[in-house]
Amino acid sequence: MEKLASWSEHKDSGVRYFSGVGTYKKAFTLPDDFLRKNRRISLDLGAVRELAEVLVNGKSAGTLWRSPYVIDITPHVQPGKNDLTIKVVNTWVNRLIGDKNVPKEEWICKIVSPDPWWYKANSPLPSSGLLGPVYIRASLEYSAPLK
Repeated sequence: MEKLASWSEHKDSGVRYFSGVGTYKKAFTLPDDFLRKNRRISLDLGAVRELAEVLVNGKSAGTLWRSPYVIDITPHVQPGKNDLTIKVVNTWVNRLIGDKNVPKEEWICKIVSPDPWWYKANSPLPSSGLLGPVYIRASLEYSAPLK
């Protein structure tokens, strides 16, 4: 995708009704002065629907499952080029709704839904994916003894 947007708003029905893991990749460059002593580097993902695993330079920095979607990436970054991978997982709701829009033999999730309260073909699709905005922030680490 060219820019961050909800999968549920995509023109392609395969994306719009997708449920599972979507992977975002981006290279970024950190200036040398970002990595000074007592400075922490954090990644702020903005809005995520629903869960995100963050990998920096091939190493997992952790998994975020609720707001705020912010994680300390200091141990994983280096001066210069860095590779960022964000794996986002949504719920299966969009897939269940998508299946209601095609003949039963084309369903991907073979589940019998207990009507009348289950998802319908015209149920609203929840937002999915990495919505952002995404920021990298540098901040000073502050510590002082308690008195």
